[in-house]
Amino acid sequence: MATSCNAPPASTAAAWLQLGLELQHEAPERARACFADAARADPHAHAPPLHYGLLTLQVQPYATAEVAVHLHAAARLGLAEANVSAVAAALRGLGVAHENAGEWKVAAASYEDALSLVPRDCAASAGLANVRSAIGEYVEAVEVLRAALAEDHACPPAHHGLARLLRHLGDAAGALRHAHAALELRPFDASYEATLRALRGDGVPPDALSYGAASDISATAVPSAAAAMAVASAACGAQSGWTPPPLPADLTPSGGRCPAGGAHGVLLVNPFEEGCFHDDLRANVRQDYHSCGQFNNVLASLIHMLALSRLLCRPLVLPGFFVRFGARLTRVSAFTERWLPTSHFFNLTALRQAGFDVRELREWLPEGQARELPRLHCRAVGSGPPQMRFFAFHNISFATKLPAKFPHFLQQQSELRWVSDDASRHGYFSRFEAGLGAKWWRATYGDEASEVLAFDAAPSVGMGMDHLRWDEALRYTRGHLRYVGPIHAEATRVRTALFGTAPFLAVHIRRGADRLHDFCHTAWGQRCFGWNITMDMCYPSTEAVARRIVAARDQWGIAPGNIFLATDSPSPELFEDLLRERHGISFARYGQPSAQPTAADATSSAVEAAARAAIAAGRRYGPPPALGDEFALTVDQTICAAAPYFLGNVPSTVTATIVQERDAVGWGRERTTFFGFGEPELEQFRNWEPSHAFAAHYATRGSGCMPGLAT
Repeated sequence: MATSCNAPPASTAAAWLQLGLELQHEAPERARACFADAARADPHAHAPPLHYGLLTLQVQPYATAEVAVHLHAAARLGLAEANVSAVAAALRGLGVAHENAGEWKVAAASYEDALSLVPRDCAASAGLANVRSAIGEYVEAVEVLRAALAEDHACPPAHHGLARLLRHLGDAAGALRHAHAALELRPFDASYEATLRALRGDGVPPDALSYGAASDISATAVPSAAAAMAVASAACGAQSGWTPPPLPADLTPSGGRCPAGGAHGVLLVNPFEEGCFHDDLRANVRQDYHSCGQFNNVLASLIHMLALSRLLCRPLVLPGFFVRFGARLTRVSAFTERWLPTSHFFNLTALRQAGFDVRELREWLPEGQARELPRLHCRAVGSGPPQMRFFAFHNISFATKLPAKFPHFLQQQSELRWVSDDASRHGYFSRFEAGLGAKWWRATYGDEASEVLAFDAAPSVGMGMDHLRWDEALRYTRGHLRYVGPIHAEATRVRTALFGTAPFLAVHIRRGADRLHDFCHTAWGQRCFGWNITMDMCYPSTEAVARRIVAARDQWGIAPGNIFLATDSPSPELFEDLLRERHGISFARYGQPSAQPTAADATSSAVEAAARAAIAAGRRYGPPPALGDEFALTVDQTICAAAPYFLGNVPSTVTATIVQERDAVGWGRERTTFFGFGEPELEQFRNWEPSHAFAAHYATRGSGCMPGLAT
C-alpha cells in the first residue's frame, strides 16, 4: 500500500514541502509522499521535485530512472526561476545517480554542468574525480581535485581523494599531507582514519587506498565545503605523527561523552540583549531594537551556546540572527530588522559533522505555530522583566518564569558575570579561571531532565579571550563555525576582480556615530579583551587612520592601490572621501555604489567607463554585489580574512571575528596589526600558540610554507 503524507486537510504546497523536510530523516517514505503532494499542488516550483529526487537517491541509490525524472524537472524549473544553486544541486544529484548506475559519460557531463554553474561545489568536484578514476583517468582525477582545492581549500573529499590518488601515483608524502588535511576538516571519520592508517602502514590492507566509484561522496552526505575557512593549506599540513585531537576538556560532558541518542531535551536560549533603542531625530520617533548586539555580538554568544550544548548533552535550537537593514548612522536614521535563520549564514552540516548537535528553530517550531513551555530561567526577575521579545517574535511563551543565577556572556570579556534578582542590574564578576564555567554548568544543570532548558539571556561557559588569545574551547568551537558557500564564492569573486593575485592590505575600522558616543566613551568600552582601550585604538581620527594605513602599507610592501577597506561609515563624504582626497589613500570597498552606473546606463561599456573613471580619480570598485544586503558584513569579513595583511580596530567584535577567521585560515599573527597599538600590546597579541585542536597546521610555518591564500 502506498505511503501517504497525512498532512492536515487544506494544506498548501509550502506546508507539504515543510512537512516533508521535517520527516525526511525519520520517515523518508512519508516525506517523499509529502514532496510529491507539494509538486502536484505547485507544479512550477523547483523545490518539491528536487527534494524528492535527492531523498530517493538516498534511500534507493540505484533507482536511476525515477531519480532522473524528478531531478531533470527540478533543474528545468530552477532555470525558469533563475535559481543557480537549485540547478547545480539537481545536476550534482543526477551525476550521483548516473555514477551509481555505472553510466560514466552521462555522470561526468552532469557533474561538469554543475561545476560550470558553481565552480566551488566540493561534492560535484569529488564526484567528477570519482568518475575519472573509475575509467582509469587517474591523472585527470587529480587535476579535478586540485582545481577543487584552488576554489575551496577546505573541501574534505578533495583532500581525501588526493590522499588515495597520490599514493596510487607514487607521491606518498603528498598523499599523507592530504590525509591529515581531510581529517582536520572532518575529525573521526572512519574512512578517513582508515586511509591515514593505510598510508602509515598500520596494518591496514593496501586496498583501503583504492580509488574508484565507491568513494565517500553521496548526494547528501557531503556538504558544500565552500563555507569552510577552518584550516590552512594542505601544503602547510601536519607532521606525519599527527592525529585528530580529542575534544577540549572544557567541552567534555560529565562521564566523558554523551549517551547514545542524547540524554536530555533541547537547549533554547535568547541571545538578543534587549533595552536598546535609537531616536529618529527627523521623525521624532523612538525605535526599539530586537537586539542591542549586531551580527558578531550574536555570533560570539552562539559560540558559548554551542559549547554549553555539548557540556549538557542537549541539542541546541539555533536562534538565528536579527539583521538590520537601512542607514548605518543609527542615532539619527531609521532602519528595519529582519530575522534570518542561522543556516542563512553558517554551514550546519559542518557543525554536525564535528559533533555539535544543532537544530534550526524552524525545524523545532515551524513558522506560524505557537508553543507554551513549562519554564524560563531568567537572569534578573524582580529588578527588571525577563527578555521576551525574541520568544514573542517566534510565538513561544512560558507558564513560569524563574529567577536564576547563572553566568551570562559578556561581550569582549573573559570574566564571568553572575546576575539574579539584582536591583541595580550590576551583578557581580568572577575573574576568568580555566574550567570554572564548565564545572559549574555540569554540576548545576547536568542532570536537568526537562524537555526544554530555556534561558532568557546568553550563558557563558567561561572562555579565555584576553589579548585575542583564544583558549582551547573557544578555538575549537569557532573553528567549526564556517560560512556558507555563497559568502566565500562572493568574497573570492570580488577579491579576484579587485586585486587578482597581488598581495593586498585589508583594513577594518568602525566609524558609525553610535560607536563614538555609545561605546568608546563608556567604561564598558574602555576595558575590552584584557586591554585598556584608548581613543586611538577605538576611534582614531581620520588623519591617524591615514597615517596608520600608510605605515602598514610601507611595512609590508603593499602597492599603494592594493588596499581593501571595510567600514560602517555612515556616508562617504564623512570619512572615505576625506581619506582619498585629503590624505591620498587609494582603496577599494565592497558594494559601494557611488561609482556604479545607474540602471538606465547599465551596459558593459558604461560599467567599464565608470570603473576607468573611478580608478583615474583614485577610487577602486569591484563588481556590483551578487548577494543580498544581509551578506555585506560577512563578505567584508571574509575578504579581510583572506588578505595577506590586516589592520584592525580593537575592540570591535568585527575585528575579533576577522582575527578568528585569519587564525583558521592559517595566517601568522605577525601579519596583523591594530590601530593605536604599541609594541607591548602587539607582543601580547602575537605571543599566542595555536590551541591543540589546530596546532598542527602551524607546525611548518618556519620552513617558509605559506597558507593556501598566500600569494
